[in-house]
Amino acid sequence: VVQSNYQVVVSEANTAPALTGIPAFLANGTEDAVYTLLDSDLLQGFSDVDGDILSVINLQATNGILTSNQDGTYSFMPDTNFNGMVELSYQVIDGNGGIVDGVQSFVIDAVNSAPVANPDSAYIDALEYSVTVDVLANDTDAEGDLLDVVSVSSDGGADVVINEDNSLTISTSIPGWHRVDYQIADSYGNVSSSFVDVLKGTTIEAPTAYDASISVTDNSGLVSGYVDATDSAGNLMNYRLVSELSEGLTLLNDGMFVFELSAADRLLNDGESRTVSFDFVSNNGFFDSNQATVTITINGVTDEGSVLGADGGDTVIIRNQDGTTTHTHSNDGTGNDWQQTINSVGQLITQTDSDQENTESWTTRVDTFDNNGSRVNVTLFNDDGSRDELLIDASNLQSWSQISYHYNMSNQLDYVVTMNDDGSTDWQDEDQDNNQSWTTVNSHQTATGALDWRRYVNDDGTQEWLDVDQDNSQAWANQTTRQNTLGEDVVRTVVWDDGAVDVMQFIPDALDVWQQNTQHFDKFGSYTGSDVLLGIPANQVWLRQEGNNLEVSQIGTDNKMLIADWFNGNAKTNFSIDGASGSLMANEVQALVDAMAVFTPPTAGQTGLPQNYQDALGTLIAASWS
Repeated sequence: VVQSNYQVVVSEANTAPALTGIPAFLANGTEDAVYTLLDSDLLQGFSDVDGDILSVINLQATNGILTSNQDGTYSFMPDTNFNGMVELSYQVIDGNGGIVDGVQSFVIDAVNSAPVANPDSAYIDALEYSVTVDVLANDTDAEGDLLDVVSVSSDGGADVVINEDNSLTISTSIPGWHRVDYQIADSYGNVSSSFVDVLKGTTIEAPTAYDASISVTDNSGLVSGYVDATDSAGNLMNYRLVSELSEGLTLLNDGMFVFELSAADRLLNDGESRTVSFDFVSNNGFFDSNQATVTITINGVTDEGSVLGADGGDTVIIRNQDGTTTHTHSNDGTGNDWQQTINSVGQLITQTDSDQENTESWTTRVDTFDNNGSRVNVTLFNDDGSRDELLIDASNLQSWSQISYHYNMSNQLDYVVTMNDDGSTDWQDEDQDNNQSWTTVNSHQTATGALDWRRYVNDDGTQEWLDVDQDNSQAWANQTTRQNTLGEDVVRTVVWDDGAVDVMQFIPDALDVWQQNTQHFDKFGSYTGSDVLLGIPANQVWLRQEGNNLEVSQIGTDNKMLIADWFNGNAKTNFSIDGASGSLMANEVQALVDAMAVFTPPTAGQTGLPQNYQDALGTLIAASWS
């Protein structure tokens, strides 16, 4: 019998960690601000009976972006403008295979943003003395807070009153431009400033119309011209008949008249004449002019001609005294079907075609040809009273190949299409029926039909531009620019090739020069910083904290601007102020604000810092601006 001895070692099984205590309470965060999470907070309440060291893995959040700092902390950036509950899920491990799920949560507190006041414009008629402007109509507040107009001021040429409904009533009797500044506030005391540009019209007088006389021969066919009237203020005028319309006569709204000689007119003998006249007035939008008369005298001349054709159609060939020949074809007495004018060497000059059979969308078509016989102009008088004109660059002397004009039934220009030699196209569209928010749209398309740029001229006199980098020659993909009624840039948005976005706000007249406030956003829409451009020397700048806002002013003057929410959250991250003699970064701004807070701002009329201010602040100012 052989005996053997065995030693058996029994290892204790690993036990997973467990939540046995009270989890940590996570403090509230702030909207649009980075929040820091700690491993120690996430592990609080968990224990391991084996005494293993615990750690956190697979941390996830229901909102925003989580980044591990590799030091036991995490940085959490909530989604833009998000506020509310953020829930966390993660796992706790002991390093020996034990794992358990964990959850946590915290609240992101909302931050009230300042409202945004946008410029307005208004017009006071020459016969009026006041206008009421709803300035809040284009002002906004991110939280939808109720807004109030809290202060107003004017340039001295106009009076302004704040009405109960927060509209402004602006009064003046002085012609020209006036500026009214106003400030709005939300229910939390956040403020924003803007202005109203007001134009007071001058006294308007009635236009003056003039008599005119025209003499033509009986082989002239169609006679056209423009009536004569002037307006001292240069207002756009329209015209209308005040006498009975003579047969064959048409007076258009723009003052052009067309008279077609009758069959009897064309048969006048040499020495005979007939007179046709009409009376008209012009109107400048306010007053009618005096009544004026246009007289057309038709003189008979000796013509040489022959009549050809049969079966209800006759062609009359008239050899005119100027060496041209007119061919007129009529349909069985119902009217002229077509008419051609041929020069002395047999080349076609003009051709007029009438739609006697009513098979076309137009009633009359007029074609004009150059000396080479190439068509250079086509005019269509349409059935609905509108008119189309086509210009053709047959001699290739222009940068375009053809231009199309369309006029509505009131003879107002409706749209223009220009086909350029390089294959690109230009468009101009006029809102003649006033059913759009704009009066004119201009656009340019490349040869491939892609939009290159577009400009809107709005009803309120402002303009908006869109520029697209179709040839990829710029560092940006597209730019959108909004201009005020003076043609000055107000806001520009630039979308860069990498997807980042810059929003540039231009502030006219702040600190006596055009200023610019640029906000930067990455391709995900997250705010990354901003820059403010000034145009005054460092020793003219005074900085002061007003609530959460940064006030930048020019010493000794009333010129100032507010940078909203600069002291709130991370608004001053990557922030700079660029001046005429250097730049300030965020920490340098803060240092100057703290130093200047000890002193009262310099009084009006001072051109520099008092000596005691200079002694205390001069070194810091010089060191900060770099």
